Amino acid sequence: MRCAVVVPPIEDFYYTPHRGSFLGAHIVARILKSLGYLVDLYIFPNTKKPRIIQIPDELRYLKDFIIDGEVGPFSYFTTYKRFGPDYKKAAELILLNSPDLVFISCFAFCYTKSTIRVAEEITKKDKNIKIIVGGAGVSVFPEYFENTGLFYSVLTKEAEIAIPEFFGRDVRFDLIPSVVNTKNTKRVSYFSTYLTRGCPKNCGFCSVALVHGRKLREVDSNLLMDILPDEDNSKIFLFNFEDDNVLLKKESFFEVLQKIKSRYSKVLFSCENGIDYRELDIDTLQTMINLGFRQFNLSIVNVNKRILLEQKRTFLRDKFIELVDYLKEQDIETIVYFIAGFRGESWKDSIKNLIFLAQLGERVRVGLSVFYPVPGILGFEEKGFFLDKSPYLLCSSAAYPWNNSLTTQDFITLFRLARVINFLKRPIIENESYYVVKKIIREKRLYTFVKNIPYPVEVKNYNRDMVKELFDNLKITLKK
Repeated sequence: MRCAVVVPPIEDFYYTPHRGSFLGAHIVARILKSLGYLVDLYIFPNTKKPRIIQIPDELRYLKDFIIDGEVGPFSYFTTYKRFGPDYKKAAELILLNSPDLVFISCFAFCYTKSTIRVAEEITKKDKNIKIIVGGAGVSVFPEYFENTGLFYSVLTKEAEIAIPEFFGRDVRFDLIPSVVNTKNTKRVSYFSTYLTRGCPKNCGFCSVALVHGRKLREVDSNLLMDILPDEDNSKIFLFNFEDDNVLLKKESFFEVLQKIKSRYSKVLFSCENGIDYRELDIDTLQTMINLGFRQFNLSIVNVNKRILLEQKRTFLRDKFIELVDYLKEQDIETIVYFIAGFRGESWKDSIKNLIFLAQLGERVRVGLSVFYPVPGILGFEEKGFFLDKSPYLLCSSAAYPWNNSLTTQDFITLFRLARVINFLKRPIIENESYYVVKKIIREKRLYTFVKNIPYPVEVKNYNRDMVKELFDNLKITLKK
């Protein structure tokens, strides 16, 4: 029997190829091979240069905020893209080797439309083929996929259980490890992997437990080492761990890092999905730095106590500042993320998050996450609510006001302000951008660059009150 395992093309304003590991699809392919089947794996988002396409009708409200030809360090998105081939071509490629079964992976519910489009095109060419769909996007709302009538089977459990069950096999796998080479340059090979599954925490905004449960489980590190690539003295090996909770198994984590470091002469590590700083201390930071961490991605979620209480999180201000101070002393880059758009949050609350991170100066760069729901999380437990909402709106880049708190205008203003703050954290270079940022601060208005226009242009449709609030409360002294 021949199986095709498919990750559909992605449609969005942006996509980071070296983050596109799609570990779940690789695990499915590995399980199918272990069961004795022939497997063709199609990771479409990584197979073709992006093509600019029209913004979907559901997102056309964003055109009010897009400036055609905008460039430079203060810009918003300008083009909507498809990462991967068009859907007809994808279907042709999938059917080229005449698979008996097609397994489609929907790794996030916001990309449901692409999943359905691929299935539709396959069905047009072969109405008898059996299409199976699974993944995190399916697990949070399987009824959505069942109601399309396109799928022979809708799988909701983890692949290690769901795939053998689908074939009526008694085989059980124990957290199969996966390592994916996501990008290669002349100097660096990027890899993504994970060491744990599940989340014992109860954060209101997170869907990890909905998909993987609340029990924290570990991958067998010996199995992981067995599938790692060989040494290549000409390359730096960069391993990104996609775990949300890898520090909950700290000693095991360090053991794996040491094993990997022992295999490769040049290796660096990262956790680009973010680390819960509450699990860190100075000794842990130093150990991670010694082992090869050169960047830390941390999440504070929010500084508003009321919002944090509702989302079942805490903010340990003194501890957080101690950590970023130490990282600055060690000359380690730190990116700190906060989430904007929670229920009951005002734009003034969001500006307070930005002010807090701005006041940390060069110690951190600002990362903004726009709130979007996943079916089943706190406040969005009733999944029927999403039946008349386009999945496109569930992308962070949609800047959709799900909680009727911040507006789309507020989100995009905040996005631009975060870019201004990050520019101010760079070493001062007297160029055009430097003089524009001085103008922004002086006038408390937002300006940007547009191709073929020789002067800065004021941004359209932004919340000027937010800009004024930020710079009224943030003391900035430029050298010149």
